[in-house]
Formats: sequence, C-alpha cells, structure tokens
Amino acid sequence: MTSKFDLVTTFEGQVTPVTAGTSSTFAVYDEDGSPISYAFPLDGQGLWGSIRGYIGVSATFDRLLGMEFVEQNETPGLGGRIDEPWFKEQFAGVPLIPGENLVYGSGIDAITGATSSSNAVLNILNNTISELMPLKEVLAR
Repeated sequence: MTSKFDLVTTFEGQVTPVTAGTSSTFAVYDEDGSPISYAFPLDGQGLWGSIRGYIGVSATFDRLLGMEFVEQNETPGLGGRIDEPWFKEQFAGVPLIPGENLVYGSGIDAITGATSSSNAVLNILNNTISELMPLKEVLAR
C-alpha cells in the first residue's frame, strides 16, 4: 500500500501546474522531464447543476486518458451515475481527433434513463476538448 507521504512526494515530483490559456492546467512528467500527459479542468452545466472535474490527455493530445468529477448534482441513481467507474472508464483511451466530436454509440455508452445527464457530459467533454486543442502548440514550447 502506498503511504500518504509517498503519494505526495510522487505527486510533487511529477505533477506541475503549467500556464496554458486561462485554465488550471497540470503536466505530468517522466523521470527525464518530458511531459507524458496533461490534466485540464472540465466544467459545464448538467441537468440540475454544474458538473466539474478534470480530464487527462496524452502529451501528444491524441488520446483521452480519463476523467474524474469533483462536483456533480445529478439525480442519484440516474444522472448521478456519471460518477460511476464504468461510465468514466469507457472514455479512457478514446482517440481525440481535431474537429471531430465524441459521440455515443462508438464504444461509448450513455446511461439508460439519464439521457440529459449523459448528453451534458458529452457536451462538456466536446467543448473542453475543442478549447484545449490549440494549447497543444503552446505546451510544446
């Protein structure tokens, strides 16, 4: 089991806030100091309130690595299922293609009975991805 000290030490040694655009962006570096991934804030309107979190993308901006929510106010047992591991994990590894939106049905499933919340997550993801794509060039410098 990883101790809290080890976790903090690893985080402080490998994760660094970076300036890119106006958002709180974080870079994860390997031992050689090369970026291996980035984390960007995710923020938008759900059915009943804000949905906030972070998405991880590869250093080459060609793949979504995952997402995590830190706030959501969707209906428990329905839209609130956006926070369940199976829903979030299906986005890991999804290719990011500039100019193309993510859609349900191509390996990504919406939540049955929670169409509005599912669509909200997809809209927030697509908006965030389109906003962060230009940052690839900024972060490459």
